[in-house]
Amino acid sequence: MTALRRQQRGATLIIALIFLVVLTVVALSGMQTASTEIQTARRVKSQMDVFNAAEEALKYAENVVQNNYADPVDFYAALPSDGLYLGTDIESAVSNLSSIQALLNSPSVALSSATTSSTDTEGSFFIEYMGPLASPGNGGAAPTDRYLYRITAIGQMSSGGQRKMVQSYYVTSP
Repeated sequence: MTALRRQQRGATLIIALIFLVVLTVVALSGMQTASTEIQTARRVKSQMDVFNAAEEALKYAENVVQNNYADPVDFYAALPSDGLYLGTDIESAVSNLSSIQALLNSPSVALSSATTSSTDTEGSFFIEYMGPLASPGNGGAAPTDRYLYRITAIGQMSSGGQRKMVQSYYVTSP
């Protein structure tokens, strides 16, 4: 019986060590997966925060148009202000630039800021007056009470990095 015990002494130790190595590999794999999922969740959250900042800036700009520039006379009077442009001004700026990113970084395009609910994102916008709209059934004549504006809003992280842009066409109504 003592001879049988001498042959089995190392087998238990080797099996226990193999089992321990397998458990360690499984645990490390689980930690790596959890870490990757956390990074992905953070990235998705920051993308949503930036998009929400752009949406908030867009809504704010729409309110600015409705409350201050329902009549283009007021818009023309305020044109030297940051964030207000004639549609042709922006179109000529875009034709000279290679991308929207270059447009947003151009010193000739001044943005107005909007307050966002998130502390780590910023919202900015610019408003373009595109012209009067013809009413249906009006024979193509331009009315004096409906005007088209294009609003471009940008949401970005306060620290830089991600940036989202949304656009809206807004029609003032009497």
